[in-house]
Amino acid sequence: MILIADSGSTKTAWYGRTQDGNDWHFSCLGFNPMFHTSQFIASELQAQTEIREIAREVTGIHYYGASVSSPDRVQIVRDALAQVFPNAVSEIEHDMLGAVRATCGQEPGVACILGTGSNSCFFDGSEIHEPIPSLGYVLGDEGSGSAIGKRLLQWHLYGMLPVDVSIELNQKGAVKEEVFNKVYREPGANVYLSSFSRFVGSRIHEAWANKLVYDQFEEFLRYHVAPYTRENEVPAHFVGSVAGTFEEILRDCCDNHGIECGTVLKSPLEGLVRFHFPPV
Repeated sequence: MILIADSGSTKTAWYGRTQDGNDWHFSCLGFNPMFHTSQFIASELQAQTEIREIAREVTGIHYYGASVSSPDRVQIVRDALAQVFPNAVSEIEHDMLGAVRATCGQEPGVACILGTGSNSCFFDGSEIHEPIPSLGYVLGDEGSGSAIGKRLLQWHLYGMLPVDVSIELNQKGAVKEEVFNKVYREPGANVYLSSFSRFVGSRIHEAWANKLVYDQFEEFLRYHVAPYTRENEVPAHFVGSVAGTFEEILRDCCDNHGIECGTVLKSPLEGLVRFHFPPV
């Protein structure tokens, strides 16, 4: 069996195909080698019955993950997978390559990730160029779930939201003391912040929510897309839960800024399956 894994900070989506063409799907916790050790990743995977049942049948893995951007982080993931899948040869790659393969294929374009975090790159048809860095949820991640959640909580705690919205947020535990504890004291602050993007989505037809998301996309396009498209007449493609959930607003924002919006995928896994298992 060959596996493909798309791992963000919140969720890892798995797809497998056996030699006789049968498909296998599974999802679990997201892994980030900036925060997680090999032992943690391996333990989490080994705790999953679905993984244990097929582990020894796996002969190859194409793994695309958040923060897999340096040799030491690649090794963290490689060591974890080796513990879980002893018979597999693993290809460990950054999630930006996954976004490129899922959307651009072999054609030039800008590939973007809008999920828990955000990132972008320019693909010239053969190589990836990333002169604009991803700065993470504290300094960057514009347009991401964590940025949307952070802005929502700012507006809420500053008293800038409609009264009924703030009441509902308070009922959900978004009071100052709890927010401070989750953001400043506990691990996984980016995932916590991103969880509030679902709340925004539930009210997206209200003017304040639409503006919040649009403004975040506008900021992302300004910093992470326009510098590429100004010099290259190529489309911008997007993958990730936030891109898929708010696709209509994203396309409107691109149109308003003269950026051609190409493929939008809620999960890059769909495109990665086509890339690694092209139709005969």
